[in-house]
Amino acid sequence: MAIETGAVYQTKQHSAALTRIRILCVAVSILLIVCSVAEAWYMLESWFSGEAFQDIYENYARFYPAIAHASVGGWGIYILTMAVDLCGFIPYYLALVLIALLFYKLRDGYILDDSLIRLLKASSLLLIVDAGFPAIRDTLQVFIFTASSSHPVLVLTLGLSSGGIRLFIIAMGLYAIALILRQFKTSL
Repeated sequence: MAIETGAVYQTKQHSAALTRIRILCVAVSILLIVCSVAEAWYMLESWFSGEAFQDIYENYARFYPAIAHASVGGWGIYILTMAVDLCGFIPYYLALVLIALLFYKLRDGYILDDSLIRLLKASSLLLIVDAGFPAIRDTLQVFIFTASSSHPVLVLTLGLSSGGIRLFIIAMGLYAIALILRQFKTSL
């Protein structure tokens, strides 16, 4: 029975810690991909079953009475409504996929890699867009529903929801971390 020296014992501990970190990074990557694919499928399924359009129309008609009086129907309005709705989710799901890729790259332990910093910046910018898009979506959606009527309605929606504010703060934090990593790398 051999007695391990302190240096060998520390190397084994370090190797075990790196293995746990690699497994965690891969697990996070897989979970993010599965989550984004499942959520996207669920959202698309509601569009293909016809439920999404009716839900969106009823929600907007409740807050904007002019929509209830407008002639809403046809494939054009359906496709435009679906496009606006999907544009509201694309930045979020794309950011999830980029963050999954970021964690996959982190498994190798290269924190100051240029591509990793670019992924962090891109995902944070996509999350910022996602935080502010609901106001733009509302404006576009009300206009789409009332465009064919004799009095089209153009509303200006301002503000962020509490979830949007939290997402904006997190995205700004991620962007700041990317800038800090970039600055640290250039100072080496």
